[in-house]
Amino acid sequence: MSTINILGIDIGKSTFHLVGHDASGREVFRKKFSRPKIIQFLSTSELTTIAMEPVVAVIG
Repeated sequence: MSTINILGIDIGKSTFHLVGHDASGREVFRKKFSRPKIIQFLSTSELTTIAMEPVVAVIG
């Protein structure tokens, strides 16, 4: 597998979707994790930039 340069994360209540891109922007990784599994995956992964989109919830 190519080196992951940026790891995008979509945070949900109980599942997390990760997409990894190499330095040229090509997708090299895509996977869904539960909360315990994402912690395990990230703790054993090489250092990289993690990007996430902020979400604003409007209640009322």
